[in-house]
Formats: sequence, structure tokens, C-alpha cells
Amino acid sequence: MKPTSHVHRLRTGAVVLALSLSLAACGNSGSDSQNDAANSAHAAASASKSAASASNDAVVNSRAGVAVSTGISQAASFGFNTARGATAEELAELRKPPTDAMKGVNVIPDTCKQSVEDLNWSPAQSSDEAARTDFAQNSTIVTGSVEVAKLQDEKSFAAYQAAVENLQTTCRSISLSIVSEKSADTYPFTAVKPATKADSSADGKVDSAILWTRGRMDQDIRQQSLVLVGQKDGYVAMVSFVGLDKITDKQFTEMAQAILKATLAGL
Repeated sequence: MKPTSHVHRLRTGAVVLALSLSLAACGNSGSDSQNDAANSAHAAASASKSAASASNDAVVNSRAGVAVSTGISQAASFGFNTARGATAEELAELRKPPTDAMKGVNVIPDTCKQSVEDLNWSPAQSSDEAARTDFAQNSTIVTGSVEVAKLQDEKSFAAYQAAVENLQTTCRSISLSIVSEKSADTYPFTAVKPATKADSSADGKVDSAILWTRGRMDQDIRQQSLVLVGQKDGYVAMVSFVGLDKITDKQFTEMAQAILKATLAGL
């Protein structure tokens, strides 16, 4: 879930709600049947809004939600002053299995394709108790996220961990051939294990860490991503940074590790 998709969904929802409220605001103008319809629309909108609000409150107040809030507080201490939490509806969408995730993508060599596909995992995708917040900083084009979920699918999590290991060893330097209706191009994909600091505290363990780069600076799908994952009490926390460049700077790994530790401490 990228910030742009959040904005699009919010705008769409706002338009629908505004229409319902404008119909209800007609008051005594029009016929009784028109007023009844307006009142019904207003009631439906209010009920829907209340239900959504209750669902969102449940996310925020859940154990996962509290942990995410703790992590976001740590991110704010690093100057990331903009944050936006995923709604209950968006989290439900995230749980829907992706269709044709690798459509039009060929991995070279083909033996690494499964690892690339398994890398497209996050804690909230297979859990009915999850929370996520994206954060950003006005002065940079880097965005980050904190995501926590109760571990309910150990198989998919194990596949993700295996993919991270494989992409840092056997498949550490591969290519992605992406074909669309308009073009076809090949993009380099490299992955390394970021240098995290040893931390023996209860909340300091990093169970999985990867820093990958896709494409060159002159290619349209250029992206770098740093992802750290930790576990505690049956929950999985994921902290990530995404940007075009600079994610390899040591400061991002240090910040991600501190945010992950704070998140785990919040569980």
C-alpha cells in the first residue's frame, strides 16, 4: 500500500460520503418520497461511517496496532513527521491473494523466480489481526512503513525467510525481464544483507534483513528497499524503507533497527 493509493481511496470515499450528505441536506424541499430516500441515504451513510470507524478503532487498539504506534513514535523522533495508518478496509484488501503477481515478469535465471515471488510477503497478508502505518519526511523522497500482525501462517513466513536467504546468496545478482503492452526491458536486481548491530536485549533481535536494488537510476522502475523483520510472542513486525536511492546509507539501517526494536517493545 503506497501513500498514493491511500490518497486515492480517501478521495473516492469522500466523494461518496459527500453525495449522501448532500442528498440528506435537502430537508423539506421535494416530495415525501424524495425526503424518505434522502433520509435513508443519510442513515446508510452514517451507519457505514460508524461501522468503519469502529473497525478502524479496533485496529488501532489491537495489540498489533499499539505496537505499530510505538514504532511510529520512534520514527517521528528521527524527523519523519507525516504518517498515515491503513484502515481496516485496506488491511482486508491486503489479505486478498494477489492474482498474476508475476504476470509479464521473467526472472533470469528462472531458478530464482520462486524466491522473487516469495519476497512479495508482508505480515498483514495472512493474518486477521494486523496493523500498518506508512510514514514520510517532507525533506526526503524516502518513505517507510511499520507493519505488525499475529503470525497465523507460518508456512508463508518461512517461505519469505527462505527467499531472503536465497536472494542474498545463490540469487544475489539476477535480472528481471518485464514485458508490457508498450515496452519490454531488462532490469538488474541485486540483494545484500544489511549490517545490523548486535543486540542481545529481549526486543533487539532481527530475524530477517534484506536490502535490495531493482533497476538502474535511468530506468523507470528503479527502486531500493530495506526490510527488517522481527518476532515476539507469536507476532511478526516488519519495518521498511523505500526510495530511489540512498537507502544503502548506514543511517537507514540504524533507524530501521531502532524502529523495529521500539515496535517489538510495544507488543
